[in-house]
Amino acid sequence: MKSYFLPLAFLFVGCFYNFIAPDAFDLLNQAEKYISEEKYQKALQQIIQAEDKNECTCGNCIFEIKSKANLLRYHVYDHTQQFDLARAHLDAVYDVSPKGDSLEIGTYQAEFGKKWLSEQIDSALLKAEIACDESFYYVTLPLLNPTRVIRLKVKLVEHTVAVPNKVTLLENWRVQFKESAA
Repeated sequence: MKSYFLPLAFLFVGCFYNFIAPDAFDLLNQAEKYISEEKYQKALQQIIQAEDKNECTCGNCIFEIKSKANLLRYHVYDHTQQFDLARAHLDAVYDVSPKGDSLEIGTYQAEFGKKWLSEQIDSALLKAEIACDESFYYVTLPLLNPTRVIRLKVKLVEHTVAVPNKVTLLENWRVQFKESAA
């Protein structure tokens, strides 16, 4: 009987641990709490642990974890004034959405000031260009400082296999941007 007790005890403890151990979403919720408490290093550790968990059985779960992790990283880097990192993680979260652009513009406002940024955008609108990477179209707004550009994702109105006309796309974006709250 004693020979069965030790393996059964390990099996019970292992199963019990898996039952009570935090899952990735619990870890991300804890990271969110750490961010609200301004414990940014602890939050980043929780995010890494959540991403390292291999408990998802479908793509949606993995996508949700990665999206929430990147959004939480955005908040950490935004609060710690590491704006380039904040914007990079924001780009990883939002495919194309007004909320993503508003948050991105908010990082530029925090970094440079609202008045300066507004003046820069107004002067750059006519010099805006469309750029493309493997997944998205971007509008780049050159700032007066030649080493800096504002890069915002462009929403394609129609999903098509054909490459959209960049001039039309840029003009449509300008109209939408001027009407937006950004």
